[in-house]
Amino acid sequence: HRDIEQHWQCGSASMLLLEGAGGLRVPLNESEDMLDLMAAVGAPVLLVGGNYLGGLNHILLSLDALRHSGLHLAGVVLVPAVDPAAGCPGVDVEAMLADNADMLRQRIRQSIHQDMHQQGIHVPLVELPRLAQLDDAGWQTLAEHLEPLAKHLLSAKYGAEQRVEHDRALVARDQQTVWHPYASAVHPPMLSAVSRTRGNRIVLA
Repeated sequence: HRDIEQHWQCGSASMLLLEGAGGLRVPLNESEDMLDLMAAVGAPVLLVGGNYLGGLNHILLSLDALRHSGLHLAGVVLVPAVDPAAGCPGVDVEAMLADNADMLRQRIRQSIHQDMHQQGIHVPLVELPRLAQLDDAGWQTLAEHLEPLAKHLLSAKYGAEQRVEHDRALVARDQQTVWHPYASAVHPPMLSAVSRTRGNRIVLA
């Protein structure tokens, strides 16, 4: 992950996008998987998942894993499958795809409400259409659907102000309510908010 950080610091691009290897739990070696790398880098996560029968379960499990790893959700992109009904007869595909998107929006709102680090942060969900052909017109269609998400991710204010304010409030609350053992009761110690943990490491905000 240090190589990734150095590459990002040396570059002139306005955004660094790291593509995953097919899922959060894809092994990278004998003891680490993609989620471990994501936690080490600590960048906001753009979750891309399939919109099909059974796809909702996979995305919700991924959202739980991200939340429990202390990673910030930047957005969700739903990609339609070749066969959204997964070979099951009688499925109302149009209604199912709409239900998947509605349910995900609701769960994302609930998750953000529960996650103090993301409260007040907008997390967009983008539904991409199924394209018959990925020609110039197809790329243009995808670009139009993804443009609002890209602008959101490029925004300099993306979640930063809310997280800084939350961290300040957390430190202030700590100083008002907690006496740290062996610390002065008159002059409280300097404190730092914790962003997340990774293995035996504590990552400060």
